[in-house]
Amino acid sequence: MWIINARTIQVEFVVSERDASPYAIISHTWGEPQNEITFDDIKHWHSRDLYDSKRPGWEKVAQACAKALEYNYEYMWIDTCCIDKSSSAELQESTNSMFACYSKSAICFAYLSDVESSHTSERQHDEQFQRSRWFTRGWTLQELLAPTKVDYFNCSWQKVGDKIELCDLIPHITGIRRLYLRGGDKAASQTATVAEWMSWAAKKKYHEA
Repeated sequence: MWIINARTIQVEFVVSERDASPYAIISHTWGEPQNEITFDDIKHWHSRDLYDSKRPGWEKVAQACAKALEYNYEYMWIDTCCIDKSSSAELQESTNSMFACYSKSAICFAYLSDVESSHTSERQHDEQFQRSRWFTRGWTLQELLAPTKVDYFNCSWQKVGDKIELCDLIPHITGIRRLYLRGGDKAASQTATVAEWMSWAAKKKYHEA
């Protein structure tokens, strides 16, 4: 498992999520693939001057690492640049262990790039939150349920709320019952029925990142 040192923004290798220091993790929707920061990018960013890059993906990585440090976590995991996709074996292993990766995290930052800053009215902000592409993306089902703690941020990295504070609104958007939002991965994986999982998954789109 590769993980980012939030201070140096360099990737470091650990055997598994169980061996990693407490880490934050990000859940997000991808922009254009060429704008995202890859494993190769992050591994060599000093030589490529990525810090000054105008690629939107770099700003997302930098802000996520800054937020991890703000929360007193030294490490950050981001799917776009912590998986070596040139290795088919590593890609397969990472995909299979994704739920564990999220469930073992200290906190998940759900970054909603299409929710504007709080300068909009409360009503507009709530409407943007409910329409966010994040709630339609296939992978976010496990990224919502697996972590015990999930904090939501808008496009300016201002906190919108957390999974508990929003547990009246999120079920309305997703159809996921409140008890699963409060209980973390064990509540969902051990008590939710197959029919419930299928009904949640049916609302998701799996052809996009």
